[in-house]
Amino acid sequence: MRQNMSFSIRVALTCMLLVLISFSYGFGQDMFVDDFEDGNADGWELGLNGNYAISTVHAHSGQNSVQLLVDEIGGTHIVRSGFTAAEGVYETWMYIEGSHEAKVGELGFHANGIDDFYMIQCKPVEEPDNGIYLWRKVGASTELLAEVTLPTLHADQWFKLTACRYLSPPRYGAIDIFINDKLIISVIDTGLTAEGSFTVGGHHEVFVDDIRYDKANASVPSLSPYAYAILALMILITAVVIFKRRITA
Repeated sequence: MRQNMSFSIRVALTCMLLVLISFSYGFGQDMFVDDFEDGNADGWELGLNGNYAISTVHAHSGQNSVQLLVDEIGGTHIVRSGFTAAEGVYETWMYIEGSHEAKVGELGFHANGIDDFYMIQCKPVEEPDNGIYLWRKVGASTELLAEVTLPTLHADQWFKLTACRYLSPPRYGAIDIFINDKLIISVIDTGLTAEGSFTVGGHHEVFVDDIRYDKANASVPSLSPYAYAILALMILITAVVIFKRRITA
């Protein structure tokens, strides 16, 4: 009896430890997360055009975000300084003001200057060509890989944009795009596989906040605490069943 109980306790403790590890690490430790609550945008630099500034006008969490200021040429983009990566999770919260003529938010990865990159464009319903667009540019060649109309995407509200890039089997070359954790686009493309920079940007007034990159093999965005709680409950129930079976054996 004592041996059975000791075995059950060990199983339960091991399961609880696994759950705690899942809470701590999820799908891998973040390489960086920036919520701009330190009052600056250190670690970011301006792309080709435009300007940007810390703002308190709109913020997803806390008090600060980065405001990408109006630029009539090609939009304003900020680039993560000294950063290169290939596969992983690229994510930002974004707020597109609806009072301007052009309303476009963008996220780029595998970016090497202005010649090679993947670019996701987000256009709210207030734009005539509303939707999510995935572009690939290699040298002088630009190709639209996918586009999806998204009538739930509105200006003047925060939304989360996530790009998951896979360069490991079994989904080598896959790109999954999520809006607010809902899968919107999934394609396979190997036009760009080398490491590149991570950029966020927009045309006219766009705000970005809580930007992160996760170096883990890309996966569905982090599970909610509720999902982990259910997992823990299932593991504990399994441990109890094992214990009862050993008692009756």
